[in-house]
Amino acid sequence: MPSGYRSSGIDFDDLFDPYVEGPQAQDSGRRIGGTDLSRRYAHIQYGSKRADVGHRINGMDVSNLWAAKGSAQYDAITIPNPSISGYSYAGAAPNGHAAFSFKSNGMVQTWTNNPNGVTRTFGPWLIRGVASNFEIRYTKIEGDANPSGTGAWLNLGTDRYCGFDVVYGSAGCSLVVEIRRASTGVVLAREDQVYMSASHSRGDTGPIME
Repeated sequence: MPSGYRSSGIDFDDLFDPYVEGPQAQDSGRRIGGTDLSRRYAHIQYGSKRADVGHRINGMDVSNLWAAKGSAQYDAITIPNPSISGYSYAGAAPNGHAAFSFKSNGMVQTWTNNPNGVTRTFGPWLIRGVASNFEIRYTKIEGDANPSGTGAWLNLGTDRYCGFDVVYGSAGCSLVVEIRRASTGVVLAREDQVYMSASHSRGDTGPIME
C-alpha cells in the first residue's frame, strides 16, 4: 500500500528505498497507522540523498533522513578459501608454519615458512560494509595440527588469526570457517573445506615448496 505522502504527485514509496536492516533514521513526524516513516525507509547512510521533497522536520527536509530510491547498498561478504601448505628446513627457519588471518581491513592474509616466511594478501572477505558488524568462527574438523584461534565466535573489528607451528616433521588439519552477523547471530557465509599443513625438515638444505 502506498505511503500516502507525496512530492510533485509521486508517492514516497517511489522516492525512497524500503527499510531492510540496520539502524533507522530519526523520527520524521510523518506516520502511517501510528508508525513513523523512518521505520518504512532505509537510513540515508546506506545510500544517497535525493532532491528535497518539501516535507520538513525542524527546518530539515526529510530527504536527508532516507536513502533515495535505488541507492541503498548493504553489507556484503564472502569467504575466499585460504587453504595453505608450507615447507621449511632447519637451516633456513626454526619451524614449519602455516597461518591465515581474516583482517579488520576486509582482507585475508596467509603466512607460510618457505623457507623464511612468506606473507600474501589472499583476497577480500568484506565486499561492502563495516567489519565490526560481523563475527567469525574457525572450527577444527580433523587432523593432527591444533591451530590457535579456533572454537569461539570472534568479532571481525579485530584481526582474527588462525595458525600453528611444526618444530620437526609435518602436521595438518581441516577447518570449517563461518561468518555471521554480530547483531543477529545469523550465519551469512560458510566454507567447509579449509586445509592447513606445514612441515619442517631437519636437513640444512632442501627444496623450497609451497
